[in-house]
Amino acid sequence: MAFRPGVVQPGVLLLVSNYAVKHGGDVRIGLELLKKAGVLAEMKGMGKLTVNLVKEVIKSYEPNVKRRLMEEKLTGVNEWIVQKVKERGEVSSGELYKMYSEEIENPISERQFRKHVDELLASGLLNFRWSKGKKGRSRILTYPKK
Repeated sequence: MAFRPGVVQPGVLLLVSNYAVKHGGDVRIGLELLKKAGVLAEMKGMGKLTVNLVKEVIKSYEPNVKRRLMEEKLTGVNEWIVQKVKERGEVSSGELYKMYSEEIENPISERQFRKHVDELLASGLLNFRWSKGKKGRSRILTYPKK
């Protein structure tokens, strides 16, 4: 992707880079915004990529892009956790660890596993709700719909 000199108006790159920083810091978010804005400018027959055009793209920007980009970066335990929760729909954290320890040859400790789950919850890649179990409260993990 490239733009001819003078096509991108002042302020466009600052707007796009600030948006990318505020939404995860991934440069691919900014590049995707520029690409969509370029396509829109072409469709509208505009010779310039303006701040207003980029703002229009931002308003309609797919909110799941950040999640998709974050998921692409997942590795190891985090990748395994997200994949299993997606497959199951919902699962308790204890049940998930049991599955993990049975499937993986050298599993990490349950405490380390909970830290990974906590990171995924904090990042928004997973959701949870509390449920009363036999031994107290349990976190039921789910994959966000949107």
